[in-house]
Amino acid sequence: MARQALFTSQAFVDAAIELVAEGGGAAATLQAIARKVGGPTGSIYHRFQSRAEIMASAWISIHGQFSRRLRAALEQGGALAAALAIPDWARRDAIRARFLLLNDPGALIGGNPPEALRGALEREEQELEAAFQDYVRSATGSDVAADLETQTRARFLIFDAPIALTSPHLAAGDPIPGFVDTMIRELHAGVALALSVHGSRAA
Repeated sequence: MARQALFTSQAFVDAAIELVAEGGGAAATLQAIARKVGGPTGSIYHRFQSRAEIMASAWISIHGQFSRRLRAALEQGGALAAALAIPDWARRDAIRARFLLLNDPGALIGGNPPEALRGALEREEQELEAAFQDYVRSATGSDVAADLETQTRARFLIFDAPIALTSPHLAAGDPIPGFVDTMIRELHAGVALALSVHGSRAA
């Protein structure tokens, strides 16, 4: 009869996520991860080659959830729906939101995760970028990529501004206030006009 593992790979990943959310990347040492799970540090190496592999696995998992939510919002509701999905997600899962939105992946992961994980990280970024580009083309009514100004405006409204409005409250450990959503709606009041005007320049 096979012996059941005491500590699963997911348990180590979840511990790393919580440690980063609570104390930043420096808090998630291998020793701290093992301690949080309740096992010896050596048990980590039965499942992961390095700390970088744990962090990459955590980033891929959380970014995948975040990306799928935003892609669905873009496809079904457009720019405003996607922008509002950011504070909504942060309210629903503050721990994972703190991990993803308050940390730089390069600094957090460090080292060199396995090639398969590096490829997965790149695919996650590319899929969200492709959904963004599809939305901008649809919004501008053009089959070609939008000009830099249009893309910059759209990226600010959909991603940058909502994250900037949400992140300080995550960092402080406070609930995301309702005025964040109000401010996002106000910013988006002219998004359709901005996209159509700048899209017409490129036509």
